[in-house]
Amino acid sequence: MTQQRYPWRNRQIRQHIAVASGKRAPTKVIKGATCAHFGLRQWLTSNIWVFDDRIVYVGKEMPDNTNGTEIVDATGYYAVPGYIEPHVHPFQAYNPHSFAHYACQTGTSVLVADNLFLHFD
Repeated sequence: MTQQRYPWRNRQIRQHIAVASGKRAPTKVIKGATCAHFGLRQWLTSNIWVFDDRIVYVGKEMPDNTNGTEIVDATGYYAVPGYIEPHVHPFQAYNPHSFAHYACQTGTSVLVADNLFLHFD
């Protein structure tokens, strides 16, 4: 049995490239959102192009082809990419509230944590 190594098929990747290169219209454009760029540690105003359920472009450009595209004005709203931390033991050094507060500051939005310790009396 063959295993699929990547979550997208070649056809989907070609569609994403066609949208990003302007040959195909995106499904949705989120226009003017203030986006967190964790690499630069800055807030940037960006347009986000979405095709089906995938983000294919984030940047200053607007697509030339907008036939059938839903355009959402996000001026004044913030968009933050999420990071999933797959394995943590927050109880060793923090209580859950302070640990979640710290994790959110660095872009982590989901924690998969062992919470058995919290069930002990």
